[in-house]
Amino acid sequence: MSQQRKIGKAYKSPSTGQACDAAQYVAELMLTRKSEINNSGKLGYKFWNRAHKDSYQGQVVAVRRLIKQFSEKLIVSFVNSDQGKKIYSFGFFKPLDFVVEAINRYKPVFDKQQEKLAQNIEQLPAAEPIITSKEPAKPFAKKNSLFSRIKTLEQKNDKKDQDS
Repeated sequence: MSQQRKIGKAYKSPSTGQACDAAQYVAELMLTRKSEINNSGKLGYKFWNRAHKDSYQGQVVAVRRLIKQFSEKLIVSFVNSDQGKKIYSFGFFKPLDFVVEAINRYKPVFDKQQEKLAQNIEQLPAAEPIITSKEPAKPFAKKNSLFSRIKTLEQKNDKKDQDS
């Protein structure tokens, strides 16, 4: 059974692969970077329930405050940019001042990227509709498989029984 994404959970967790929101995604990245820089090894599966619970919750709260101040896309883009790769923590429940300053410096770069993206979308030609055939798809199973032979024999027996 596939897991459906809930509203606001547009990101994929780096550690579990499950759907998560932007604050959880960024907090996981920060804790992973911090463990790599401290050379403390790879974080465990669902590490936010165990040893790193307090630091994870503090990062999530700090990132959510930054998302309120800026935007979700800006924060995620900043974290994945060259300037953001040098940051290992956003603060504990309150965003650090140098992080806010770094995001303010990154914002014009992000705005230019968004403008270019919008221009590229406007310049794309209109897509032609794809015409699909109305014919049903061919079955994947071979006609002479064991199950198909049994099925045809059963159908023949059923017809004989109905006729008599």
